[in-house]
Amino acid sequence: MRTKKIRFMTLLIVAILTLSFTGCGNKEQEEIKTQTEKKEVKEEKKKETKTKVTEVDTPPELEWVEEPFCERVCGKYSHKYNDDVYDLLEIVRFGNNLYAYAGEGSVYDVTGELEAYSFWAVEFFPYTEEAATDPNTDECEYNTLCFSVMSNLSKYWGAPEKVTLKITEDGIDWISSDSVTHYVRDERVVSVFPMNDSSHSEMFYSLGDREGIFKQIDNAGDPYYVEFLPNDNVLIYKKNVANEVFLAGGRLTQDEGKTVCEYTVLGYGGMPESFAFTTRQRGYLLMLEPEPDNVCSIDIFNTDHTVMLEQYRPNRVNSIYNVPTLTYDDIVAAGYDENYVSNAFYYEESDTWSGFYGVWVSASTDQDAAAKSREELEESGFEALTLLSSEWSEMNSKPYYCVSAGRCESEEEAQVLLDRVKEAGYKDAYIKYTGDRLLNRVYYTIYSLDDVKVEDDMIVLNGLSITDPAMGSDSEYTKDLYIDKNTVFDKSCDTSVFGNYQKGDTVYDWFKRNYEYSQNDTDKYMENGPALIGVFEISITDSHIDKYYGSFWWD
Repeated sequence: MRTKKIRFMTLLIVAILTLSFTGCGNKEQEEIKTQTEKKEVKEEKKKETKTKVTEVDTPPELEWVEEPFCERVCGKYSHKYNDDVYDLLEIVRFGNNLYAYAGEGSVYDVTGELEAYSFWAVEFFPYTEEAATDPNTDECEYNTLCFSVMSNLSKYWGAPEKVTLKITEDGIDWISSDSVTHYVRDERVVSVFPMNDSSHSEMFYSLGDREGIFKQIDNAGDPYYVEFLPNDNVLIYKKNVANEVFLAGGRLTQDEGKTVCEYTVLGYGGMPESFAFTTRQRGYLLMLEPEPDNVCSIDIFNTDHTVMLEQYRPNRVNSIYNVPTLTYDDIVAAGYDENYVSNAFYYEESDTWSGFYGVWVSASTDQDAAAKSREELEESGFEALTLLSSEWSEMNSKPYYCVSAGRCESEEEAQVLLDRVKEAGYKDAYIKYTGDRLLNRVYYTIYSLDDVKVEDDMIVLNGLSITDPAMGSDSEYTKDLYIDKNTVFDKSCDTSVFGNYQKGDTVYDWFKRNYEYSQNDTDKYMENGPALIGVFEISITDSHIDKYYGSFWWD
């Protein structure tokens, strides 16, 4: 009995211990499982955190973006007509607008470059900004306007011409309504902006944080935009849709503490200009202080006041400093549509003597002041002109430079023009008839001496190009003129600019001496520049040159 009891107790203890150990095992296993799950969760969180940090610290690979059409089409091109003649083209960009230097030229023997001997400027107006900036197209429709300082004094030739520019494998196709001209890329073409030299490594002028586009903010009219580029290069831009573009390119150098901008201008060939100034910068504002002794035939800024520029910031909310893209709608609004008739027509010679009704806005004894007044009118869209009052029978007999907003054939026509002029802010403008021309003061241009005939009693100049500023800057006709012993230098004439002039010379003496030098002693003739070549201000009666007032020549 006792044995059974002991056996029973033993079994009971074993059962209890077994149950106890079994329960502890389950509990321990659960704890282990719980700890494992927590560890896995913690590891997962670490992985997530690491992934997030990686995403922040390691930027994703940038996707390559195609350049817009207006960038890809830029470059130098040529089209070969024959062995000697090339059609030249350089397309340049400012903002999303395209402009081009175009011309006819040939290979320059010394350098092998293609140089234009006849040139003009082209402006391109897309139908939409989206078309011009589309990165996925190789062609775009534009309307073009052209002007030339040489042939028509920078007035548009005519109505816009529709063209399509198409980028090809080796160049571009210029597609007009009746023809397709293929241009190949050609780095031999002399640049429209030769002063822009991206190859020079020496830094003359530290741009600092000025690199980028600045807009003039102290001009109520059309502002200048200045783009500072790497390697001290600079582009300067101004556009009034009713007038031709001003686009200059150059580079900056230092000279005795002053900054000097050497530049050339689209449409004017490669003739260099320079403009000196000092700078001050305050935040995003850049102030240019022009030097008072600047002498620029193509001036960039007025030289009598500080020019204030503000830097364009692309991320600025409601920024107004971007360069506006001009489209075909803009030129239609300005009056240049398919019915537009160019103002660059040529006056017949008889027109230079006939009187007209003027809408007069200023009169001054200062020729520069009159030129500035006239320029302001032209920028406002008027076909302004300047005349000297003493040359007209019903104007003031004292010599005043008088500026009119236009030339009208009738008083009724002048009244319509007067209303427009007053709306533009010229409240004191008035109408007056000029009377007949008493003195015909004009400019003649002579390019070579091939058609000059020197005789004992006169000098005959055949086929001269004549422009008459009193009839508007776009007047031009051809005429034969002659010089004799009665031709004189006017008292106001600066004879020091007439090459090889000797005190006491008559015009006949001066001209004949230089002509003989040109035939027999080229070095002497060219000592002070080509004395007989260039633009000369004169007065004439019929075909006789009465007086010389000025001489202007170029290289």
